[in-house]
Amino acid sequence: MYVIYRSKQKVSARYFCGNKSGVGPKCLSFTSKEVDKKLCEEILKALKAYSIEAGKEALKLFGSENKVKIKIAEQEVENAQYQAERAFEQYDQADPKNRHVASTLEERLNSRLVDLNKAKEKLSNVKESIRILTDEEKDMIILLSKNFESVWNHEKSDPVLKKRLIRLFINEVIVAYDDTLKVLKLVIHWNGGSHTEVSVKHYKKKRNNKTDLSLIEMVKKLSRRIDDSEIARVLNMNDQKTPQGMDWTKDKVINFRRVHRIRLQIVKKENVLTLQQAKQYLEISNNGINSLVKAGLIKSNQVMPYAPWEILKSELDSETVQNAVKNLKRSGVFFPQKKSKKQLSLPFDMKPNGEKHD
Repeated sequence: MYVIYRSKQKVSARYFCGNKSGVGPKCLSFTSKEVDKKLCEEILKALKAYSIEAGKEALKLFGSENKVKIKIAEQEVENAQYQAERAFEQYDQADPKNRHVASTLEERLNSRLVDLNKAKEKLSNVKESIRILTDEEKDMIILLSKNFESVWNHEKSDPVLKKRLIRLFINEVIVAYDDTLKVLKLVIHWNGGSHTEVSVKHYKKKRNNKTDLSLIEMVKKLSRRIDDSEIARVLNMNDQKTPQGMDWTKDKVINFRRVHRIRLQIVKKENVLTLQQAKQYLEISNNGINSLVKAGLIKSNQVMPYAPWEILKSELDSETVQNAVKNLKRSGVFFPQKKSKKQLSLPFDMKPNGEKHD
């Protein structure tokens, strides 16, 4: 399979089989996000048992690398010391009368002494540059090795290094699509010879599918009232699916509007209140507002169920609604029952059976 990136930053990738250029029919195509996530989960499972040992080995390796650097620098000093001593012996044995030979040996000795000073300086720099880990730093490395998953998923973790680790552990991944279960079946072949089977949900994109005109009208109406996140919520609450049969997300709404050239232009209407605003305006609860709607005193004016309410302020200011709200605050009900005119009240000094009180 091949991979193609959808952005210049190479953060959105897609796997496909077919033409390497990505043009033309494809036997299978899917985004990398969920597949890569599942592969990383399996790698982390495999490494979990060895992460602590890897942390201990890293500490040993860190110390051994420092020792190797010092040893190499010390060997260079020993070699330079030997060359300088040998040059001195040759110069000391030379005949002073032979000025040409003595001059040549003196230059060689001076050169060897310069090399010796450079080697000693290098050894000193190596020792100064070597950093010895403190006990706290060693404990931190062991702690990070125990929480290797957080290290792997950290935003500053090197993606190149992670790719190397993936290639180190995984030989190949075989992908097949199960049309019945609507999943991608992945078979991970590890370099050790074993294999792991996992699955990832995947909905094949329908070809030449026509979008329901009523869905377009819904999105048009909602786009004049709420943002993309809220549009996705309302559509999902009404069991509306995308043309590909998937649940809505903010990105899917944005893409849908782009394809059908629907602008997000929220129009604020004057003297129109939402449910929360109407509740605050009348100083009553949600149940109170719902009761007014059920009684037919006000209208919610929703574009569709679960969409924001659009209540006219003039309805809230009407005499009927205001009286109902006053009754609610005074007696606990909007419409208190009136006493029947036929019902006669007894005198305060009479019992129900007609006898007088003592």
